[in-house]
Amino acid sequence: MKAILAIVVLSIAFLVNITGPSVYRILFTTFMFHPSVIVDNFRNVDKTGFPYHNATASDATSKFYSAINYTLPTDNIEKWLVDHYATGFVILKVQDTINATLLYEKHLRGNDATTKTISWSTGKSYVSALVGIAVDEGLINISDRVSKYVPKLADHPYGNVTIKNLLQMSSGIRFNEDYNDTFSDVNMMGYTIALGSDFDNFILTLTKEREQGQILNYISTDTQVLGMALQAAINSSLTRYLKDKVMAEIGVECDLYWLIDNHVAERELYFGTINTCTRDYARFGWLFLNGGKSPLTGRQVISEKWVRDSTTASETHLLPQNTKYHGLGYGYQWWIPYGDDGEYVAIGVYGQFIYVNPRYQIVIAMNSAFAKYPEVENEYEMEAIEMFRKIARESVVY
Repeated sequence: MKAILAIVVLSIAFLVNITGPSVYRILFTTFMFHPSVIVDNFRNVDKTGFPYHNATASDATSKFYSAINYTLPTDNIEKWLVDHYATGFVILKVQDTINATLLYEKHLRGNDATTKTISWSTGKSYVSALVGIAVDEGLINISDRVSKYVPKLADHPYGNVTIKNLLQMSSGIRFNEDYNDTFSDVNMMGYTIALGSDFDNFILTLTKEREQGQILNYISTDTQVLGMALQAAINSSLTRYLKDKVMAEIGVECDLYWLIDNHVAERELYFGTINTCTRDYARFGWLFLNGGKSPLTGRQVISEKWVRDSTTASETHLLPQNTKYHGLGYGYQWWIPYGDDGEYVAIGVYGQFIYVNPRYQIVIAMNSAFAKYPEVENEYEMEAIEMFRKIARESVVY
């Protein structure tokens, strides 16, 4: 069915004289997750015709110290990583604000420590962090409605949604996030992007389903509209803001690139198209484990209050036991697993994770290209979180 839809979209592209990079993007979007190419696709998005903004690595890099004689809790973990097409796996044991031990690092299927791979929805947590910095700087208020920052949405249902309800995926906007449904909103969104259209125009097609602030309904357009409001508030691209406010502060070692819709609007695809290396995803988790303090200098990068609010399910409808997401609650673009370790996790489709466990001072970053993900999504994510918990609990002696 997807192949048929691709032919239809390609035909439309040719009829309206859209050729060149857009055609490659359509083909890439159609077959992005095919088992034969998914690994290469996830590490080569910059070579598929999608435009992007680039941010260079830091001048100084936060350091990891190698562990001595560390072994994973069971041999089954390495097998699980292989079976589930992990491409990068990093475990940090944080000793203090600026010192962490690299307990374990493994790169698979042709990736290495310098390979940049796509974040998917773990990138939503980056957007939340940038909102927090803008709040600290007095540039945005989460009680405000979107229309204050994005006037073009004043007459659209999204215009009435508060920044806080966007952060908490509680907008009440109708959107089908089912990747298995060929004609779902999320897949049609992908073809809109592939054609090089302004993403803002896609947002204008969406309608209201319910009142905001009532139900956790995880949809990528909430993050996209959140990014639109933030971009207007800071009067800068989010890539530049991320480079200046986060990357330089935490001491990343890899360049980063962030996909944009086209070279005219140059709107980043805020919902999850950051690309960087697994070690730097771990550094971002380390920043949050530090309560917003830099792993490089110890300076406060994000307020401790924002980190706490972001990683807490503060409303009844966001508690793990009250959502439809199988024991996962929600904060500000972070998932909150049911449990008492104070843990939280960024999750992206096809096996991307940034797991943070404050009790055991553990950060785990994992990138994957697991083509079977849509068939076993809930079971797979729960298995991964249980594996991370086991690693964290067994790390107490290090």
